[in-house]
Amino acid sequence: MILSGVRSAATNLKSTYALLVRNYGYRLYGAMTTHAAKVNRYHLPLPQLGVHKGHPTSGGKGQTAFRKWQLINETLPEGVTSALDIGCYNGFFALNLAARDVFTVALDPNRDLLNLGQLAAMAAKIDKVAFCPMAIDPRSVRVLPQVDVTLVLSVMQYWIQAYGWDVATDMLSVVWGKTRRCLYFEIPNPCENKKLASELARMGKTESECREFIRKTLVSLGSCKARYLDYLVTDFRGDNERRHIFIAERVDERVV
Repeated sequence: MILSGVRSAATNLKSTYALLVRNYGYRLYGAMTTHAAKVNRYHLPLPQLGVHKGHPTSGGKGQTAFRKWQLINETLPEGVTSALDIGCYNGFFALNLAARDVFTVALDPNRDLLNLGQLAAMAAKIDKVAFCPMAIDPRSVRVLPQVDVTLVLSVMQYWIQAYGWDVATDMLSVVWGKTRRCLYFEIPNPCENKKLASELARMGKTESECREFIRKTLVSLGSCKARYLDYLVTDFRGDNERRHIFIAERVDERVV
């Protein structure tokens, strides 16, 4: 009897110790990751972790993200309940959507950035966001869920580099087919981004030609009207490169 009690007490002590170590480890990891975000100044801010600016050498310095969110917030259709953020980075937009009571799935292949987003969600008690370490390619794009709203912000250029224009456009078409209400879209253009000028050359030689190319590309997805929102300095480059922001709105809204 006494031996059994000692064993039980030892087991309980061991479990308590393990729980304390685990909780302390989580807190330490969270503190270190948050500190890294503040010191490194990632390109997009994370106000939930006290990071209100982006990288100091970038054109937008993280402030473009707030303007972009303002555009999204002002044009988001009434009654949306679900969203998908493809290439979510650290979750800035996904967290804002979730805070608006829109359940959001945030995808990015960079696990470190996703960990920041998860910590920010816990810190702000935002529970309607799910972070998934997933890269989108011609196969994985087909298993994405149906949602009301999709964000494809500065992502398609990577598809173009990896698979070419035709496949990248097909991938965007698949994404649009899974979008019930509207899609927010952004891509660099060859007039502003010299690094990608050769890959993006078909967009045009002037800013107005590039803007019209984007509009026609979105309209060609079908059942879509494309609306130009703004031309903003990017948070991801060290110059003043600007990128067009569009919203593609479904004409035959499939509200369920």
